[in-house]
Amino acid sequence: MSVSKIAVPPTINDVIVKLNEVIDALNSGGGGSGPSPASIAPLMDGTADVGSSYDYARADHVHPSDTSRVPTDRTVNGKALSANITLDADDVEALPASNGTATNLDDATQTGIYSYASSATNAPVSANGTLLVFRTSSTYQFQLAFPNNSSGNPVIYTRIHRSAGWGAWKTLSYS
Repeated sequence: MSVSKIAVPPTINDVIVKLNEVIDALNSGGGGSGPSPASIAPLMDGTADVGSSYDYARADHVHPSDTSRVPTDRTVNGKALSANITLDADDVEALPASNGTATNLDDATQTGIYSYASSATNAPVSANGTLLVFRTSSTYQFQLAFPNNSSGNPVIYTRIHRSAGWGAWKTLSYS
């Protein structure tokens, strides 16, 4: 678009006449033209860009909804999806890879997998092992103990915790 210099007129009437001529020229498309309204729908969300089009957007234009993305007001287990989220085993009701080491098996009351040493208290036998705990409520837990057994005959121990406390270990063996 090129702009021509206009000589400064000596009177206000001359100014008004010249302005009206410029307005008429712009409205008729002659003598110069400005940007025109866009004739296509706005683009969907993408990478921000200032653009290069000479078309302008009308005040009532509407961007299409980007249905390829998850709405940011949606949540997963109460965690907003407005950023990356991390889910843990509790979020998907799965067992964690490990709850760590139990030094007193009476204290291992959260659902999970624990290791324990032969020195652990309240273990079924004095041996290193793995403990699997299922918690259904604050007053009911179920434990399965898998002590390392070098004799070749696998033995599993089980016990239940109720409101009165832990029951005795019972042996489950198979050959």
